[in-house]
Amino acid sequence: MRLYAPMDAEVYGSKGALALLSDEANRHLFTAAELARLDRVLPWTRMVRPGPVTADGGEVDMAGYARTEREHLVLKPTALHSGAGVIQGWLTSPAEWRDRVAAAMDGPYVLQRRVHPLAEPFPAARGPEPWVLWWGAFLGAPGYGGAIVRGSTDPDAGIRSMPHGSTGTCCFHQPGPPPEG
Repeated sequence: MRLYAPMDAEVYGSKGALALLSDEANRHLFTAAELARLDRVLPWTRMVRPGPVTADGGEVDMAGYARTEREHLVLKPTALHSGAGVIQGWLTSPAEWRDRVAAAMDGPYVLQRRVHPLAEPFPAARGPEPWVLWWGAFLGAPGYGGAIVRGSTDPDAGIRSMPHGSTGTCCFHQPGPPPEG
């Protein structure tokens, strides 16, 4: 069976797919090598649903876990991108966070564990300047095809979009020898 969807269908960018990959209920579907790769790059991600979820090696209530782990969680719409609609728990009051998670229950949202990025030095007029980067890879049938990269000089900025202070660019990869000329 083959599935075709145009690139603008957002099926390729759905964070719901990350929840499927992250959920322990689906781990039996992957090889040990695939699980090692997933565990290396994918933070804990779950669809926002009432009831129990697996977290930290056990089963917990989604709403209660979201409240107690607010400082370590991000609430994201499944289909938006560039930081649109994202609520960062550590930048939100406990009351607002509780209300936002409650409103997201059974909706198109995921909860995801916060990732603390490492700053990388980049050349600047006054010497190396630390930048935090967010990478998005483009993959196709032949493999890696390129990436979009957003960055900020503020390591505590959390999720940032280009309209909110990030700088961005893209890179493309074409396998084989470089074109002549």
